[in-house]
Amino acid sequence: MEPIAIRIAFDFLCPWCRIGQVRLARAIHDLGLDDHCVLSFTPCRTGLRVPAAGLDWQTYRISRFGSWLHSQAHDAEVTQAGQALGLVFDFARIRTAPNTLAAHRLMGWVQGRGQSAAALSLALFQAHFSDGRDIGNPQVLARIAAEHGQSMDDVLAFLASDEGVAEVLALEQAELASGQGAIPRFQLPGTTISGAQSQQIFSLALACHVPPTERNGP
Repeated sequence: MEPIAIRIAFDFLCPWCRIGQVRLARAIHDLGLDDHCVLSFTPCRTGLRVPAAGLDWQTYRISRFGSWLHSQAHDAEVTQAGQALGLVFDFARIRTAPNTLAAHRLMGWVQGRGQSAAALSLALFQAHFSDGRDIGNPQVLARIAAEHGQSMDDVLAFLASDEGVAEVLALEQAELASGQGAIPRFQLPGTTISGAQSQQIFSLALACHVPPTERNGP
């Protein structure tokens, strides 16, 4: 069968992007499509106003949700959704809202080398939302990338340059200008799924591209 290209518009500051990607991954696996789906990632930052050095997490969340109380209510909803997938969201450990430009540049760099960045993206989500690490820090990014087969020295050299900056800015401006709505957004052949939809929704969308004789699931 033909490869199924899936483009994901996302940001590392969006917990629903993590949840949506995991639900998609499980749908892919349950349908036996691990070797047939090609995922690519497009930056669409939710924290465009976060300074390069990052922002105090509570300050950022209040500015985003209007109050700390509303932020905590949102976090409780995310935590519950994550638990159903075996994901840990430990918001109490997060001290900094990172500027995610460098993380998106790293993703683009890996993809530009013809490699999948799916595992790396999940590792970066894990670092931020579960471990409270600052993924705006090049050293942190390089260590995580090294755990996924990249050269730490090469990553640090890349992040110290301006390479990939213009590309990320152009991609996210195109996403914002498209008016397609909130992230996460999953573009499959012939359809777009907006939001962290259920695994069943992803399975139904994927099944349309799989011959009945090759399906593992419903």
